Amino acid sequence: MILVESSLKSEKGLQSVVNQDYVLEFSCSQGHLWLVADGEGENLRGVQAARLFADTVRNFIEDNKITNVQDLLCKAIMKANEILHKKMLFAEGVFAFQQGNQVYVATFGKNKALLWHKKTLQEIQNSNPVLGQQAVIQPTITALPIQKNSQILLLSKGAFVGLPFEALKNTLQSKQSLQEKVETLVKTSLQFQNNENSSIALITFPQESLLQMTKRLWKPVQPFVVPTLFLATIITFVIVTQRTHQQEIEKIENEQIQFQRAREKKRRLEDSLAQVDKAKDVIIKHKVQKGETIGTIARKYNSTVEALTALNILDDKANIAVGQEIKVNVKMIYTLPKAQTLESLYNERFKRWEKLGVTIESIQKANKPKELKGLLPQGTQIIIPALNRK
Repeated sequence: MILVESSLKSEKGLQSVVNQDYVLEFSCSQGHLWLVADGEGENLRGVQAARLFADTVRNFIEDNKITNVQDLLCKAIMKANEILHKKMLFAEGVFAFQQGNQVYVATFGKNKALLWHKKTLQEIQNSNPVLGQQAVIQPTITALPIQKNSQILLLSKGAFVGLPFEALKNTLQSKQSLQEKVETLVKTSLQFQNNENSSIALITFPQESLLQMTKRLWKPVQPFVVPTLFLATIITFVIVTQRTHQQEIEKIENEQIQFQRAREKKRRLEDSLAQVDKAKDVIIKHKVQKGETIGTIARKYNSTVEALTALNILDDKANIAVGQEIKVNVKMIYTLPKAQTLESLYNERFKRWEKLGVTIESIQKANKPKELKGLLPQGTQIIIPALNRK
């Protein structure tokens, strides 16, 4: 049995306006992931890039069952890079993924991963390019066997720049709790630099306890013990007690995991919706069909004649010709992260805009209705019409 403990923390820095870093930890049937994302760009673009990188990797791992772990992680990274590149967003980062007795580590840009074992601190070197800069990348992932009493440290660029080597060593070998070590490292990094965000994930693989060792050693010798009634009674009592205790612990842990997952899912959705609310309209091109006017086109996309006239610099009569391409403002172009019907997608994400004119009918009108019937495949792009705030 592999024992794992971890602690994560992210701070925006003493003089930073926003925190463009994002830390993430989650468990699934495939394994356990720790991720530190470092968005690039000004303010909200950096925040969006970091969240998009982390959420894409997480969702891909949750939604896909691939036996080969390295293949699973490579495809998750390539998916995140593809989406970031299309949106012209950039993100650095570092993650560790544990499955069984192996841990898989990858770094992107100037983020770092360090291994502490037997009082030796070394860098796990497999640097990949900044995500989003290239249309296609081939990620490099390092697979390491898990060593007892070892620690893996994931550092954002700001945290690594602000931490002297001696401060790292002294903290990792101290007797502080895991959370105290992370608090100390973040605080130290901010003292040496106060303009950068600082994010850290610390993962440890502690030595098994005396009870666990006893259980492991007891199993092979048990058949050879003289089966006296007294000893059998004691053994039965101990086993039953431990099993009941273990079931209670597992029940509590499972309930905590389910609660944390539900809370994290709700928070991710709320954060995602808040970012969409703040975003400006997207501009698309519409090819004028026979019989269409600037008014019918405006109604099709929930826009206004005034908005389209201004966007396309039309004269007072707003004359347009068949075949002409005109610019139209819409709220967004949404890409389905999973197979889903239009009805379930609308109830999940867009029903809150119903009073602003975004209905299932208005979405169908802005797209081709025949293409939005039934179960829509993952990757389907849907035009969401503009919000009518009148």
